[in-house]
Amino acid sequence: MSTPDAVIGAAVRDARRELGLTQQQLAWLAGVSGPAVQRVESGAGMLWAQFVHLATILRIDLDALDARLAVLGGSLAEVTSAE
Repeated sequence: MSTPDAVIGAAVRDARRELGLTQQQLAWLAGVSGPAVQRVESGAGMLWAQFVHLATILRIDLDALDARLAVLGGSLAEVTSAE
């Protein structure tokens, strides 16, 4: 079963690949380390501000992502409150 962090990580990875970016390129654009992007994509969790910044760069539809999380019985609001 997927966790909310895994769903968010997959969304970041898919959006990055769709734009043809490497993890290093995304890290440079976001001003974070390559390992930080790798952690996010692997579902290991992230700071909410870090995710919002990545989501903005990657143009991730937060409403669509929230709908995916709802299938798991979660929401972006729960992920942010866990920080």
